[in-house]
Amino acid sequence: MKARAKALLTFAVATASGGALSANVKVQPGAWEWRVTTTVSEVRTSLPEASQVPGSERAKIEAEARRPVVAPPQASTETRCVTPAMARGWAELTDPKRAYGECKRTTVAQTAAAYKATLVCAQGRVTATLDYAAAPKHITGTTTIVRHESGYDRIDTSQIDASRSDAACPKTADPSRPPGPAKQH
Repeated sequence: MKARAKALLTFAVATASGGALSANVKVQPGAWEWRVTTTVSEVRTSLPEASQVPGSERAKIEAEARRPVVAPPQASTETRCVTPAMARGWAELTDPKRAYGECKRTTVAQTAAAYKATLVCAQGRVTATLDYAAAPKHITGTTTIVRHESGYDRIDTSQIDASRSDAACPKTADPSRPPGPAKQH
């Protein structure tokens, strides 16, 4: 009976904490091909020049000016090493310190096969969402980073599709790079 109570308590704590006690990430260490497609857009957040225009015209101007400006997607591929330490947990696999500096991470949902989190960096000037799914030899995900600048927001959305290519990491793979925007080839 004690074992059953302990198992139920462990399950309740894991469920309440968003799965924080879940098993390792469901990926195998080794060499991985990361294919990343990044789209950058900007949206104006303030229009001081519109304050001088009459109300009905101002609404049209503001609506037009707030349409996002989107750059063409940039695709890249590179080989990266997923170490055993990175495969132990989503925080290690998606470490924001390597890409975004010091951030406050809030885990929204976490299991061995899926991960959702939000990040707040640079005293709130940068926010991000992470949404990943994993299988032993495949990772997909989206990272959306919003940089709040004076007068506009810059939004970088990276679609990640990674596949394990080898059990051993080549010497050229960089284990310090997170699964986000990659170097272009």
